[in-house]
Amino acid sequence: MITGEEQGFWTELQALVDHSQIVIDRPKGSAHPRYPERIYQFDYGYLKETVGGDGEGIDCWCADDYRHLTGMLITADPLKRDVEAKLLLGCSPAQVKTILSWYESLPLPTVWMRRTDSVLEPKPSAPASNLNDLMARVRVVSQGYADRNGINRDLDWYALKLTEELGELVGALLQAEGRSRQTTSAEECQTALEDELADVLGHTLLLADQLGIDPEEALARKWFRWLKPS
Repeated sequence: MITGEEQGFWTELQALVDHSQIVIDRPKGSAHPRYPERIYQFDYGYLKETVGGDGEGIDCWCADDYRHLTGMLITADPLKRDVEAKLLLGCSPAQVKTILSWYESLPLPTVWMRRTDSVLEPKPSAPASNLNDLMARVRVVSQGYADRNGINRDLDWYALKLTEELGELVGALLQAEGRSRQTTSAEECQTALEDELADVLGHTLLLADQLGIDPEEALARKWFRWLKPS
């Protein structure tokens, strides 16, 4: 059973995650800077404006739910002569074992501290349960994209990017309906249509995030008030 001290520790650490911006500087599929043969199996980044053992932002592994703290790894690096904490965000036990194997291959001695509060155990394979969950996740993805490409995103960027994606969605729709030059198969057209719709949804949520709009509250006020009670 989890003790009061443990509960307080994880609660405070979760609060730090909740109130920090997650920056993904080593996305899934990228190579380790010191060991290029080692490929990151999950997104890896840090909490902005925090300080870890190396003097930089607190490191974190991000799997399914970037906002749910599921544990922490403690690594000891003999070459750098330091000890660091790596937060585990949305990582299932199976995913943590993959990460542990990755550290063993470096090699880097690592200890897994699992968050044991059963009430807070994650459901890593479950989709986001609401629009605000989705907004938090697309925010992290967009931040990583901006960091990797040196993009300064102001409100105009968010609005114009949404307009751009809407144009691409219309183009994909016309092609899928056979009303433009057909250069791909029907299956590829459908995939492109789904991808462009996902881009529009993602950038709509990003714009809402920038404007401080709760999309669920806005939909409830504008749309769902017309639903008749059952």
